[in-house]
Amino acid sequence: HSADVYTKKLIERGYKVAVCEQLTDPAESKGIVIDPSIPSEWKEYTFEKNFRGKKLNVKVSNPNGIEHGVKSVTVNGCLIDGKLILADTLKDVNEIEIIMG
Repeated sequence: HSADVYTKKLIERGYKVAVCEQLTDPAESKGIVIDPSIPSEWKEYTFEKNFRGKKLNVKVSNPNGIEHGVKSVTVNGCLIDGKLILADTLKDVNEIEIIMG
């Protein structure tokens, strides 16, 4: 990926870096997919995102130190099937936990 060299330099300097690529028109999607690709050294991180007027508090856990792959997604305490979080199931404020694996 073209960002690899630049991303590595930022991480070496102590910055946290995220790279996102969007492949569909958000207005046409049924929801949001959170599918992290991160350095294997990152064991856990959190971020907040606003999605269609809803607040998402996202915690990503990486217990096995992998760079990509999602084992499970929990939304507001409920395990969902797959990685697609349907927009019409979201509350005003949401707690999302991604376990990589």
